[in-house]
Amino acid sequence: MKREYLFGLVTAFICVVVIAVGIEGYVRLVVDNGMQFDLEMFKYARDVKMISPDPVIGHVHGPNRAAHLMGVDVATNSKGLRDREIPYERKPGTLRIVMLGESATFGWGVRPEQSYPKLLEGMFAKKGIKAEVVNTGVGNFKAIQKVEYFLTEAYKYKPDFVVVA
Repeated sequence: MKREYLFGLVTAFICVVVIAVGIEGYVRLVVDNGMQFDLEMFKYARDVKMISPDPVIGHVHGPNRAAHLMGVDVATNSKGLRDREIPYERKPGTLRIVMLGESATFGWGVRPEQSYPKLLEGMFAKKGIKAEVVNTGVGNFKAIQKVEYFLTEAYKYKPDFVVVA
């Protein structure tokens, strides 16, 4: 009797493991095509974001993080921005704009140069205006988080203008 009970228990355990592995394989091979919004948001939270030391902000991008999300490569710089390295110190004669925003500012689903902060920077360049547009967008940021982020971090860029999206 004891042996039959153990055999049934082992058989059930093996069945559960086989089913779980099968479901995992199915999701990885069939469902996760890199364009499933919910899965990509999970990867974004896991691979790019981190908990902020400031409870009002809640979450920020971790420094020097990288992931492939929504079909494009996403990378953050040493300050956790999806941007090139931009020092806090300003270049003389260069206009500086800080963009505060959420996933649209961040450039969710597009290459960095296709994000609207970088498109704006390109528009200035075409007009012969030296400008740095600093992309501080973080997915899921709300208004209070944007303001707090500016007051604790983004102000260090000493911008001429601040755009809140």
